Amino acid sequence: DKSVRLWDGTTGQQIAIMSGHTDRVNGCSFSPDGTKVVSFSDDNSVRVWDGTTGQQLAVLKGDTEWVTGCCFSPDGTKIVSSSKDTTVRVWDVVACKQLTVMNGHTREVN
Repeated sequence: DKSVRLWDGTTGQQIAIMSGHTDRVNGCSFSPDGTKVVSFSDDNSVRVWDGTTGQQLAVLKGDTEWVTGCCFSPDGTKIVSSSKDTTVRVWDVVACKQLTVMNGHTREVN
């Protein structure tokens, strides 16, 4: 349904529906401190959400094909994403901008 849903792990109650992706969501994860959620999609975007309210904080675009994987760095300051377009990208979480693109793979990166 192109959304990410935030649930209370203790009560099982849904807290928020995070809408914004325009195609299938491939995955999501919490930042190390639990304050943010990152999601990635077939719409070629990575999105950052508030981990408490579900409010969208940023849309990170640069991939030319769907995003196949994504995670926060251990300190939570960066996000790394992989794509069907054969690239790996590093993003600055605070500035919401791309830091680098790593090319060289000959097939999609998962």
